[in-house]
Amino acid sequence: MSDITIVWDTANARGDWQMLAGDIATGNVLETALLFSLFSDREAAPDDEIPDGSNDRRGWWGDDDVDDPTGPTGSRLWLLSRRTSPTDKTLTGCRR
Repeated sequence: MSDITIVWDTANARGDWQMLAGDIATGNVLETALLFSLFSDREAAPDDEIPDGSNDRRGWWGDDDVDDPTGPTGSRLWLLSRRTSPTDKTLTGCRR
């Protein structure tokens, strides 16, 4: 059985299900698994800095089962998405 196909919507910077003839398309199992893994929000670790200053550690609702042997789903890339772009000042501070 194939997974539901997720495609990357570049214009809106998000993944979405692909429709085909009025139904949800299936296939592209590897691409879908990769997009799901990278772009599902994994819960921030207790020592992670939340860039917007809130206490919202986000996370995927499917990870509520603490006994799940597969571990948490997704990535913490969302922690990087809110950071500011490097400036000349910050880049200069990194040089030796």
